[in-house]
Amino acid sequence: MNQNDFDHAWNLLAVDLEVARIAAKWDREAGGHDGGRLGALFALRGVIEYFDQLGVPIERRNPLYRLFLALEDLDNGKVHDMLKPVSQGRGGAGDSIESKTAKAWAAAAMECLMVPAADGSKGLSRQAAARRVARKIAKWPVADSAGFSWRTVANWRDVANSGSEREDIDAAVYQVARAHLRQNKVSADEAFRGLMSGHGPWY
Repeated sequence: MNQNDFDHAWNLLAVDLEVARIAAKWDREAGGHDGGRLGALFALRGVIEYFDQLGVPIERRNPLYRLFLALEDLDNGKVHDMLKPVSQGRGGAGDSIESKTAKAWAAAAMECLMVPAADGSKGLSRQAAARRVARKIAKWPVADSAGFSWRTVANWRDVANSGSEREDIDAAVYQVARAHLRQNKVSADEAFRGLMSGHGPWY
């Protein structure tokens, strides 16, 4: 593949990803009628076409294409086996991975505010940090509950902090964010702004 072919493939992907962003934004503003499925379809199509342009063998692209078709089936009222939930027993499925990730993101932002600053000044208290995060994420889906408060955010941090990185997605995301803060010597304020930008980690 020459540079022109690569640039063409990249431009096609960029277009599909921009359309996906617009579709996801439209869905949020319309009340989330499809949970972002249309945006995901455009993004996934872009990735599949990009791999096609790069000459990736079809058997390696097939799993993504099957997922694309399964998502399209949902629009026609058919739930593909790939998307059927695994039986969870009497305890139920619990939080979705998306919700757990969002909670971990908020927990990491709270942690950032509690870390002492580079100038030696103290970080915020647990309650003050949780209150600030709670105000920032008031419009996130995970904050849409009658009992939501700063205590909810503080509890998310406690859960993420005590969880297993190998078994719990919220603990894994939380620890990755903390590690990034330490390794890159990012200031607490800068890290907080980054984590709290937009509507959550997936936007």
